[in-house]
Amino acid sequence: MLRILFNLLSFLLLLSISSCSSGLSINDFFGIKMDTDDYHDFQIQRYSEIDGISYTNNVLMDSKIFSWAELEGNKLKIKIVNDSYQSITLSFINDRYEIQDVDGITYVLIKPPPINYTSLSELKPGDSFEVLLDIPMNFWETIGQKDPQFSTKDFFAQFWKGQNHLHVTKERINFVKIVLNKRTTIILKPVPVND
Repeated sequence: MLRILFNLLSFLLLLSISSCSSGLSINDFFGIKMDTDDYHDFQIQRYSEIDGISYTNNVLMDSKIFSWAELEGNKLKIKIVNDSYQSITLSFINDRYEIQDVDGITYVLIKPPPINYTSLSELKPGDSFEVLLDIPMNFWETIGQKDPQFSTKDFFAQFWKGQNHLHVTKERINFVKIVLNKRTTIILKPVPVND
């Protein structure tokens, strides 16, 4: 009897994993671990507060490593979750965050200073971490608006404050790409608006 019960529970667990639905509250974007070339196979079907998010993916993708993100003004807040059985190495130097817009232009997001990035060297199974990234600036507009008579120090101080951030909206983002320590790639796509 216990064996039958165990097999039934195992089957139900497998069924719930293969349905590709997460009940976690998410915001503007959601994604899972995959190779960049496979991102076309990842399609978000629907999202609701009750059922969570449902999506399709191929067998090479790992839905146990996932992320969601939210636009907050000129910043992108990202949360990465590791529900797999292996640790993910993190590195301030090698971790990279990008946005690709609907025109195919890629923008590298600006990480916070190393002291504010994360104290973790790896994301262990069951762990998660959040990072708040700056949307990049429009370099040429920022330079064009500076008076050449300002001192170099003032110029760089004003430039790095983030004048003229790109105006990015959810509708203009094709996907968000996260690469952790040059090894683990997570692609996030826009979450459909609730019906």
